[in-house]
Amino acid sequence: MQPGFSLRYVQNITVGGEEQKMKDDCRVPLLVPRPKQFELTGGIADIDSAAIERIFSAEIELDLILHRAQGPGVLAKQLDSFRFKEIPEISPQGYQLSLSPGEVSISASTRLGFWYGIITLRQLIWYYSSSFKAEKSGDENAMKGTIQIPACTIEDRPDFPVRAILLDISRDRVPRMETIFGLVDLFSALKYNQLQLYMEHTFAYKAHKRVWEKASPFTGEEIGELDTYCTKRGIELVPNQNSFGHMERWLKHPEYQHLAECPSGFTDPWGVYRPVGSCISPAVKESLFFVNSLHRELIQYFSSRTLNIGGDEPWELCQGRSRPLCEKKGSGEVYLEFLLKMHRMVSELGCTMQFYGDIITKYPHLVPGVPDDCIVIEWGYEADHPFDEKCRLFEKSGRTFYVCAGTSSWNSIAGRWQNAQVNILRAAENGLRHGASGYMISDWGDNGHWQQLPVSLPGWLYGAGVSWGIEENRKLDMIEALARYALPVPGIWDGHLSRTIPFCGINSTTLDSARKTAKAILLLSEAYLHEPVRIRNATLLTAILLEASNPYFRKALKAYPGADLKAVEEEIKAANNLLNEAQSLQHLHGDILIKEIDFTTRLLKFASEYGRERLREGVNEIEDIPSSIRKVLSDRLGGLIEDYRELWLKRSRPGGLSDSTGRFEALLDKLL
Repeated sequence: MQPGFSLRYVQNITVGGEEQKMKDDCRVPLLVPRPKQFELTGGIADIDSAAIERIFSAEIELDLILHRAQGPGVLAKQLDSFRFKEIPEISPQGYQLSLSPGEVSISASTRLGFWYGIITLRQLIWYYSSSFKAEKSGDENAMKGTIQIPACTIEDRPDFPVRAILLDISRDRVPRMETIFGLVDLFSALKYNQLQLYMEHTFAYKAHKRVWEKASPFTGEEIGELDTYCTKRGIELVPNQNSFGHMERWLKHPEYQHLAECPSGFTDPWGVYRPVGSCISPAVKESLFFVNSLHRELIQYFSSRTLNIGGDEPWELCQGRSRPLCEKKGSGEVYLEFLLKMHRMVSELGCTMQFYGDIITKYPHLVPGVPDDCIVIEWGYEADHPFDEKCRLFEKSGRTFYVCAGTSSWNSIAGRWQNAQVNILRAAENGLRHGASGYMISDWGDNGHWQQLPVSLPGWLYGAGVSWGIEENRKLDMIEALARYALPVPGIWDGHLSRTIPFCGINSTTLDSARKTAKAILLLSEAYLHEPVRIRNATLLTAILLEASNPYFRKALKAYPGADLKAVEEEIKAANNLLNEAQSLQHLHGDILIKEIDFTTRLLKFASEYGRERLREGVNEIEDIPSSIRKVLSDRLGGLIEDYRELWLKRSRPGGLSDSTGRFEALLDKLL
């Protein structure tokens, strides 16, 4: 039993006059996140199909169920035997859920508190959906019956008031609307309450078509629709536009190069020359007016009054146009001065400014100069990131800050689960210790966003757990969590579950397949642990595939001749065997999820086989591999690229696809 849980076992329960042992059901069910307190109270709560339909239908959105009655302290909406009670003493976002043989009640003091009570009730219904007892009905399309849930009480509240997800939609993958809606359903079900779409060039700014025309960007109308969708599900959609570094998609065009710090290129911190500038210059007066015009247009489509301006990794700052300023004032001072000017403009727009803290923490003496009403995001994605040291700076200066971990899915093909798990947990531990007001988990898409969507699922589930309750969720059973809440049914949380329960509720066959699929995902995400060397923020197999298109990885690989990849191949084989046994999940997903994991397995296998040849002693360049072997490898890679294109279009828009496949094609050209 996890710390913070209270539990009383009930040995014999009478149901409908028939005594039975609730051996399996009289235990703490796995909920994600796991709540602070859970107690079995004896008896069975029967929830009929009509009530289930209401609980999962669009009609039970926040505004409807929270319509206030005339009587003090009571919410008017009552669904059959369901009650909603307002209790001011319950902490914000906290709730109490009680299921008894005669009544189901949810008590809270805020909108979100009631919403989280409903989400937990939904999870309980789904968890016990195998108990569904169908009744005969004159309408063959109408499903009538009941689900039996052990009577219980739950008291719960989050550790962090803000629990955010950031999705990278600028590194080539821009999700289709149905994809992002499905993800919002998942994030809401996991009790996240903030979502950010990381934008560099993927919003359709009216005056800047040249920048986004090939990217399939989000339009203002789409953002407005998504904003409404998020709000109805308890999520704040926060605008995010990087406004300092990472601007190369703009600065590569001649009409924007006058804003660049280094318009003719620069050498990055890793010694790699980049022919296009990535940072706008604080020495150029027009820079501020330019980013302010972007912010002004962007925020009108969001209901949130928070704006993330990015501000991370302005790599070439002080190398070009701002060099005289930096020599006069200092690099940190120039950065902070530009940030303060941007803050003033963001405040005039009526917004609270968020920005990344990687630069300001390099100059601890400048941290007190950050405005009180800013939110600093302290990010780091390796297991050893010094969250304790960095968070202490913000705590000491009294600044508002979030901690930000990552899924470790990018630059990896299949993920780096052990790194992600430690990183996610340490961010939560240190954020809570030092008073962070929010927790964010980022899912990036560096170098083409090659990873398939299922690769990110473990990080999202575990992040949801520890950001809600560290002690209750630090040892979350990831196989079971993935199997029950992420894999069995697509769109579990989209309002249609009640119509699917009898057909694909969690029966033993479905659950067994889901567990095998979950285990396969985790095995693949730990294959990197068997690589003979470790590369920060990447895996060796990914670096091998990116060598032809990325100078950084080309430079790194020279240090690893003769590396042995046999142990990696064994891990991939074991995952593939599990996936073959889990094929029964295909009919639930139109087989896209299985195809995505299967593709991940095949791409890893190709990378390991190619890597064996590439790292062989005496092979200094790709062209040194014998031509007969290169021919076989090129044929296989060509087939993988075609499968990749097909899978991409299932969830993502076409813009960015050619950039992403271009990295594969750079290797293909070398093999031909």
